[in-house]
Amino acid sequence: MALTRQGCGHELRPGVRFCTICQAQTIDGRDFRPAPGEAVPSYQAAPVYHAAPVEPAWYQPPEGSPAPRQIPPGPPGLPPDRPRRLRGVLLGLVTFLAAGAVTAAVMLIMHPLQRGPAPAPASSAPPGPTASSPGPAPASSPAAQPAQEQAARGLAGLLAQSVMDRSSIVAAVNDVSQCGPNLHQDPQIFQAAVTSRQNLLSRLASLPDRSALPATMVAALTSAWQNSIKADQYYAQWARDEMSNGCTSNNTSDPNAQAAAGPDAQATAGKQTFVSGWNPIAAHYRLPTYQWNQL
Repeated sequence: MALTRQGCGHELRPGVRFCTICQAQTIDGRDFRPAPGEAVPSYQAAPVYHAAPVEPAWYQPPEGSPAPRQIPPGPPGLPPDRPRRLRGVLLGLVTFLAAGAVTAAVMLIMHPLQRGPAPAPASSAPPGPTASSPGPAPASSPAAQPAQEQAARGLAGLLAQSVMDRSSIVAAVNDVSQCGPNLHQDPQIFQAAVTSRQNLLSRLASLPDRSALPATMVAALTSAWQNSIKADQYYAQWARDEMSNGCTSNNTSDPNAQAAAGPDAQATAGKQTFVSGWNPIAAHYRLPTYQWNQL
């Protein structure tokens, strides 16, 4: 409410008759001052009212808006169950691939890849004839065939020399037994056979790729030639006896002739064992085959 200036010079509120400052009374727009000693009614100033403090108002979201920290739904897209269905499909695919890998591993273990024919295990037994075939395969594996063939061809050359020695020895034994015309030459023939067979034994021991041949077969040939050397030495001395004592046909009582019988029999056994192992190998490589009495 605005204040009005009265005659006393002070501002008064409308409707108030006495000035609250000088206590002058206003009557009909004129100032009235009471005489000294006259009581003037006192008026209390109108109370001043202050507005109550305004409390801060908290923000209230408008009606219908989403609650705080709540993500409003996005635009329409995949259905709610689509991610779950996709995870199920991926899980099934992974399971199928894992099962296939396990199956493939089991198949490889049970049936390994074949890159070629597996070589047969090597055998140290000498080849020999059976009821269904003339003898076992001469080589234990394809990789061993070149070495065995080289050794077999080298041994075939030694056997050819042994055949020549055997032929001359048989002729000399028959000549001494019959007191033949070459009696004086027979001791040298036996001695030459001894030297030749000693040379054959040395060449057999150093034969290239000898280990590719059956060990028992090589041992049998070695024993046969060693005993043949002993027999030939006794035959050479027998021929000298006949020359010194006068030759007697079919003289089986001579001690050197009798001494030659033992090693000669052992040589025969070794030759028989050897040819039973040699002939299948020789036939395989198209080399000469022999009978025991030719070596």
